[in-house]
Amino acid sequence: MRLRACATEADGVRVHELYQRSFAQRFDFQPRPYLLWLDDTDAAGLDWSLVWIAETEGLGGFLLRHAFARFAARGRDTVGLGVDTANATGAPRLHGRNGMTVHFAVDTWEAVIA
Repeated sequence: MRLRACATEADGVRVHELYQRSFAQRFDFQPRPYLLWLDDTDAAGLDWSLVWIAETEGLGGFLLRHAFARFAARGRDTVGLGVDTANATGAPRLHGRNGMTVHFAVDTWEAVIA
C-alpha cells in the first residue's frame, strides 16, 4: 500500500477523476469538468497536503485513521465528514467501526418536474 499527498497537476486531475466516479451514483451528484470542479472546490485555497491518493483498494479504515492522526497533530480534537446515511457501499458502518458517531442526519427531498 502506498499513500501520498497530491503534489502535481496530474495528481489533481486524478483526484477529480476519482471523485467523479466515486460520487456519480449519489442522489445530489452533479458532474463537473476539471476546471469547474477546481473553481467549485476553491482549489487555489485548498491545502493539497491534506488530499491523499491511496494506490491500493479497500483502505477506507486506514484512510480515516490516517486523517484522524493528521488532524490531531494539528491540534484538532474533533473531525467530521458528511456522508449519505443510506449509502449502499456501507460507508456509515465503516465510519462507525473507526470510532465515528452520527452527529446529526438530514432528510433531503426532491421532485423531478418535467
